[in-house]
Amino acid sequence: MNVHSVEFLDQVEPETWDDLATRAGGTYFHCHAHAMFAATRSDSLPLFIKVLDEAGGCIGVAAGALSCSRLWPFSRYCKRAEFPSLPAMAGGDAAAEEAALGRIEGELRRRGVFHVTTASYGSPHSAAALGALGYGLLERSEFYVDLTRGLEEIWSGFLSARRRACRRAEDRGAVTRRENTEDAVQRVFEFHEESMTRRGAQTAARLERFRLAQRQLLESGRADVFVTYLDGAPVSAILCGWFNNWASGLVAGSSEAGYKCFAPVQQVWTQIQWYKSQGIRTLSLGGARADETGLFRFKSQFGSTVVAQPAGSRVISSFGARLDRLRTLLRKVRP
Repeated sequence: MNVHSVEFLDQVEPETWDDLATRAGGTYFHCHAHAMFAATRSDSLPLFIKVLDEAGGCIGVAAGALSCSRLWPFSRYCKRAEFPSLPAMAGGDAAAEEAALGRIEGELRRRGVFHVTTASYGSPHSAAALGALGYGLLERSEFYVDLTRGLEEIWSGFLSARRRACRRAEDRGAVTRRENTEDAVQRVFEFHEESMTRRGAQTAARLERFRLAQRQLLESGRADVFVTYLDGAPVSAILCGWFNNWASGLVAGSSEAGYKCFAPVQQVWTQIQWYKSQGIRTLSLGGARADETGLFRFKSQFGSTVVAQPAGSRVISSFGARLDRLRTLLRKVRP
């Protein structure tokens, strides 16, 4: 596949962009809804990029967010670009994604970007493509459930302990429902913060722009929230995104009661049943870093296919990097 050039779009219509992403084989992380959600949440500008062949035809897309300082010269030379996944290339492979990302880097550098990161969500070729371009890699894996199989076959692929946990959740009265409301999304992040606190980790404060991003995501119709109740009270929740026959868990969390009643296990089974009924072909249970051994073990016990998909970061402008270090020093000495 010949990658000739890239085109950055200042404005896009959601339907038009999503049609391009669908034809390129994109996942949820390439659709308009997620790009706007990520940009609004991080107070950044959305990036919509078309990958073109020699005839000017669109053969791939990339979506991300651009952040920069408001003060010159940092606003010109110290921009950062973040992509949730590698470019989606129609019928492409690691070589095509590498070529597309390389072209994108060149245009980003011309526009004053000095640092690029990609989380590699839904990007099975990330190790090869990012490694070839010299990215520093952060080891992580993703967990895929093939929903083209029958439910009985999927269920039998669960570890026996997971099947027992699912039955125990039901026996204890846990009920998981799909609830696409702002209150439900709010619960997801509240439970996520609670879960992270139990692990001794910190989470970012939820600002007004974060709530705006949540509303936009719900209004897009490309997100689902699954909430688990015990004795009528919510104890666990997960936010999922879907696009182009592909769905993924995004953020999840549980209270102590939710953890004890096996709510996360019931939620996985509920997601599988729901998305299969909607014609989704692949469900990603999300990712886990190499050091997240408990999370890795949990997500690998549902008959999922485990794929190593390292995230990556790279400095593409040494001048911008030096200037950014100067900005950091100035912040430290500012009274």
